[in-house]
Amino acid sequence: MNWQDVLLERHCDEMALKQAVAKAFDVLSNKVGIVNSIEDAPRWISIIAEHTHAKGDFRCLLSFYVDDTLASRDPIKVTQRLCSILKVRALISDLSSNPYSMLLINEATEIHTVVLDTESLDMHEEYRLSKILS
Repeated sequence: MNWQDVLLERHCDEMALKQAVAKAFDVLSNKVGIVNSIEDAPRWISIIAEHTHAKGDFRCLLSFYVDDTLASRDPIKVTQRLCSILKVRALISDLSSNPYSMLLINEATEIHTVVLDTESLDMHEEYRLSKILS
């Protein structure tokens, strides 16, 4: 099941990322797979993080796929833990109808609503912050 996309401000070592995802979801690290393509993922893994390079202020896109037992995990809380462990900022959906509005979570686990720069995203596929709303 597709769970959530998380944009991290920088790339992380694959092993560090795997361990951080396991801690954030509170599962064993052997239940986590970090892959470059969902097609490469083992079927028995509980959490798959598809790693894609992104452009702009947020360079690492993680698309999470989780089994049904983990689908109800709160994306904000999991992302807060991930940011705290990895010492990074992250963007996640704010679930609004505005495609340029997102939640920014920092390593101190503070949450801010932000707006992305529309031109950077539309013209260059770059994730750049335009303004922080709260």
